[in-house]
Amino acid sequence: MPNLPKTISAAMVMSSLMIVACADKKNFAANVTPATTPSGAESSNSTIAGSDAPDQSPSTTSSPTTPSTTESSSLFNDCAGNTNNKFVADVYAIPGAQQKNDFSLKTFTYGSPIKQVCIHQLDIPLRPFSEGFPGLDSFIEWFLLDINFKLRVDAPGTYKFTMDSDDGSIITIDGNEVLNIDGLRNGTRHVIAEGSIALTEGTHKVRVQYFQGPKFDIALQLKWQPPTAPAPLDLPLNVVSRP
Repeated sequence: MPNLPKTISAAMVMSSLMIVACADKKNFAANVTPATTPSGAESSNSTIAGSDAPDQSPSTTSSPTTPSTTESSSLFNDCAGNTNNKFVADVYAIPGAQQKNDFSLKTFTYGSPIKQVCIHQLDIPLRPFSEGFPGLDSFIEWFLLDINFKLRVDAPGTYKFTMDSDDGSIITIDGNEVLNIDGLRNGTRHVIAEGSIALTEGTHKVRVQYFQGPKFDIALQLKWQPPTAPAPLDLPLNVVSRP
């Protein structure tokens, strides 16, 4: 080959290098695999998008089951049809001659109750009372409740009971007085008291005498503290039964 001028030879070399570079670049681009989104992030994004979009799959959530019996949410209910209300209370009217500031549960003469009602739980915090009793809507003051129920004890020991009541109350278990906070409160003397008793394993008869003096405030909260419990608790309904 004849000798070419150095400028032409250099140009030809540069052109050859550019052709080779372009060819390599195309081959590199053709062999590169596109980057993929991490599977976790993709799943997360799909979940978020799916939560906003309507669910096209058939629903597997079952419809709420309708209770076999309708339980009332009132404080006091008729016992029939409210089988889960296990605290049975005889309702007495306090005669006008005894409606005094010195009224006491100890001196009340029990006759025939005017009504029997059942209570779901003895957990009525201090509140106004204006709804009365079933069939006795206007009966909201100067009444007495003689509440009875059975309490099952699974472990023997000393049990503590706490009562908060407005107005007065007395608690006896198997005929033994555990708490006595008798007397009127009138919404100004909010009294919380506690007492303890040794109970054997088995079923025990509990009686709570409670009265409401002048309207409107009432309170009736009974809690127990088994030997191993760190604090007072509501009476578990699975250990309570009707008398």
